[in-house]
Amino acid sequence: MEHRLLQSILETQAAVLATATNIQTVVTDTIHMLFDEDNENQEPPRQGGSRPGRRPNLPRGFEEGYQRLYKDYLSPQPIYGLYPVQKITSALHMLAYGGAADLNDEYIRIAKSTSLQALNEFCSSVIELYKPQDLRSIIST
Repeated sequence: MEHRLLQSILETQAAVLATATNIQTVVTDTIHMLFDEDNENQEPPRQGGSRPGRRPNLPRGFEEGYQRLYKDYLSPQPIYGLYPVQKITSALHMLAYGGAADLNDEYIRIAKSTSLQALNEFCSSVIELYKPQDLRSIIST
């Protein structure tokens, strides 16, 4: 009895796996056909820029941007959050070099708003830590 039950379960599982594989193959083939159809139907642009008579659009590196997004969020090892060391490095980089917050976007891969927030929290923490101590003598003029 158990042997027939196990045999039935294995046959059902094999049928389910075969069906899932067939569905995946059909979906993949359909996507490839649609993609190929879209590429065939595209006509080259008649003018260079956004409006007739304008200069051609500048290359903005859209493919590289897509690759960065894929690597950061969709790859097998995605980059989801920021580590505290990135935020501290961002704050120290702005303080040490007097750089703008948006420069950290390329250097540390951190957004301007996050850089400013990290700088604010870092400075507030330093002030709170050394608040009880008089770090500089008052210069009277």
